[in-house]
Amino acid sequence: MAEGIGEVVEAVPMPSLVQTFVQSFIDAHHVERPFIKRQRDKTGDREGGGRTVRSPKSS
Repeated sequence: MAEGIGEVVEAVPMPSLVQTFVQSFIDAHHVERPFIKRQRDKTGDREGGGRTVRSPKSS
């Protein structure tokens, strides 16, 4: 359910014809890929030293 500007949108069941089409498309085109967790860069490894710290603007 989503509520934004006073509109309520609720989930509706997917028609069986659409469900069959989507499942056949997934079966034909899906390629299983192993999950590989990315390693974070160490602070000293890149130029600039990691995060950019912004200084507050003076008026």
